[in-house]
Amino acid sequence: MKTRAPLPAILALPTWTLLSLLTWPLLLIATPGRAGELSFDLIFGEQPEGRRIAQPAWSPDGDRLSYLWDDGAGAALWTLDVPGGEPRRLLRLAELQAEVGTAKLESYLWAPDGRQLLLVAGGDLLLLDGLAAKPDGQGESAGGPPGEGGARLRRLTSTWPAEQDPKFDPHGRFVAFVRDADRATGRHPVLMYHYGGPGSQVVADRWEPRRRGLWHRLMAERGFGVLKVDNRGSAFFGKPGQDLLHRRFGEVNLAAQLAGLDYLATLPWADPARVGLWGGSGGGANTLYCLLNRPGVWRAGAAWAPVTDWRLYDAIWTERYLDHPADNPDGYRLSSPQTYATALADPLLIAHGLADDNVHATNTLQLLHRLTQARRPYAPLLYPDQKHPLTGPPRRHFYEQMTAFFERHLGDGGTV
Repeated sequence: MKTRAPLPAILALPTWTLLSLLTWPLLLIATPGRAGELSFDLIFGEQPEGRRIAQPAWSPDGDRLSYLWDDGAGAALWTLDVPGGEPRRLLRLAELQAEVGTAKLESYLWAPDGRQLLLVAGGDLLLLDGLAAKPDGQGESAGGPPGEGGARLRRLTSTWPAEQDPKFDPHGRFVAFVRDADRATGRHPVLMYHYGGPGSQVVADRWEPRRRGLWHRLMAERGFGVLKVDNRGSAFFGKPGQDLLHRRFGEVNLAAQLAGLDYLATLPWADPARVGLWGGSGGGANTLYCLLNRPGVWRAGAAWAPVTDWRLYDAIWTERYLDHPADNPDGYRLSSPQTYATALADPLLIAHGLADDNVHATNTLQLLHRLTQARRPYAPLLYPDQKHPLTGPPRRHFYEQMTAFFERHLGDGGTV
C-alpha cells in the first residue's frame, strides 16, 4: 500500500493557504483558524529534528512549488504538486556532492516550460531535466532513488571561475550567466558598446537574443569584457535627460563613456589600457566623437554607418533636437565628427552600406576624404547594395572583420 509522504511542517499548517499570483512568486495568506493552533514555539521554534524548508520557488505554471527539505533521509530538492498535494523528491543533495564536490545548492531556477531546473552548485551550472508530470502520475515519489522517474542531472559547466546569476532565454533554449571574473587570472581587454542618442537605451537587465548580443557573448568567451553605458540623455532619464542634448550632441555621451572608463579602472580583471569602443548609426557617430575628442584614451574604435555631419541627416529628426542649421550653426559644427577629423590618433574601423537610405554613405565618404587629406590611417569596409542595417553575408563579414580588428589591437600584452 502506497503511503503518502509527510509534508514539511510549515506546508502542513492548516491555517495557511498558498497562492500563486503573477506579481509575487510566493504569497502566504492567513485564514481564520481555531484558537490554540498556533503558538510562539510553533512559529519561532525549530522544526522536528531541526529541519526547515528553504529556497521555495514556484514553477512557471504555478502548479508546483519546489523547495529544499530534509525529511530525515537527507537533504533533498523536492517539488509539491499544489493542486494534488503530493510531494516528490527530485534530487538528493548527496548527488551534488558526488558531481561537484559539495552538497550545498547555492540557487536554482525553473525553465520557462517547467520541464527543467537550472542548478548552481560549487560554482558550476547543472541541469535537472525530465520534470514534467507524467500522465499516469508516476515519477520519483518520496523515498524513491535519485533520478527515478526520469529526473536526470547533467553538468553544464566545469570551470575554475564561478558561474553566477544564470537566466534562461524566454524559450528555454539558451542560458546566460555571469562568470566570476574575480577568480579569473590576469587582466582582460574590454569592449565598450553604446548608442547615445536622445531617448535611447542599451543597458537593460534582460536576455539579448539579437546577433549583436550574441556577438558580445562570443567576445566574452574569447577573453573580452563587455561594458554598456547609457548617458544622461537616455530613456531612463526621461524628458529632462533628453533636454541635455538640445542644440548640442556629443559632450553628454562623451562624459558618460569616460565615467565608464573610470569604473573599469576599479575592476581587478579589466585592463584600462586595452579598451575599445564601438557603435552603429547614432552610436557610430558617438564613437567617432569620443575617439576624435579624446585621442589616446581608447585603444581602438569601430563605427558602423555613422552620421559624420548632422547637416547630412534627415531634417525631421535632427531639427527636433538641434533646431534649424541656420539658427544653430555652432551646434551643428561642434556636434559633427567631421569637425575633428584631423585629431584621429587611434586605430579606426569604419563600415557603411553604399545603398544606405537612412544614414547616407556620403557621411562616411566625406569623413574618409578628410582623414585621407590629413594622412590619418583608417580601415574602411564599404558594402555595395547594403542598406541600414547590414544584412546577410555582409553583416557576418562586418562582425568577422570587427572581431579580428579588436583582437589585433586589444589583444597584445594580456590574456587574449
